[in-house]
Amino acid sequence: MTSFSALLKTEWLLFKRNLSLFIMGIGLPVMIFLLMSSILTKSYPAEIIPNVIKYIMIAMCIYSSISFSIISFPMMVVEDRNTKWFDFLSMKPIKIWQYYLVKILRIVANFVIAIIFVFSIGYFVKGVKLSASEWLISFLIILFGSICMMGIGFLLTLLRTSEQVAAFSNIILIFLSMISGLWWPIDTFPEFLQKIAKLTPTYHINNMANEFLNKKAFASNSFFVLIAYFFVLVFITLLLRKRYRA
Repeated sequence: MTSFSALLKTEWLLFKRNLSLFIMGIGLPVMIFLLMSSILTKSYPAEIIPNVIKYIMIAMCIYSSISFSIISFPMMVVEDRNTKWFDFLSMKPIKIWQYYLVKILRIVANFVIAIIFVFSIGYFVKGVKLSASEWLISFLIILFGSICMMGIGFLLTLLRTSEQVAAFSNIILIFLSMISGLWWPIDTFPEFLQKIAKLTPTYHINNMANEFLNKKAFASNSFFVLIAYFFVLVFITLLLRKRYRA
């Protein structure tokens, strides 16, 4: 466990060195949350404004968390590979699963901080009122969904350069956010776009959270879709990596 502890300490140092990127990953969704909630409160009847603000809070919380899955995680792995840090670790008594576990723990810690921060803004600044169980279960749903979204991050680690990762990950993040209802409700979409939206993993994270908050229901279909996304993407990643090495 000594090598594992050393990896954890190194990852902590790397986190502090890249703190500005972490702050940006939380700050941008918070700014969008505050802006959208302020604008939309002037467009909706007073009786539904609390639900609108709650919807935006959940959506921006998901957006913040999945940005770490899709952008930060593959960026870290590709940079480690290109700077030969990965090669250096391979000469040490460190197993590959330890390396990835440390990276995953770092990203999960990012999820936790991002969710708590956005929830805090919703509660203290925008007056979102939920019961203790609703806060907790919403937190767990978003955390679960964000972990499943790491399947996309694993796939993006196959790219060769940080520039490629930055380009593709941002395109994917923006596309998923726009099409899946994180930036505006899919009810406003044409029917064909609504069908596409319901195929995206981000839709299913949002759907699980809102089904619970609005109907106290467990969206089992979305739960299994997210699990399927994760394992299929990880399987494809492993298959492509094996062929690439061959």
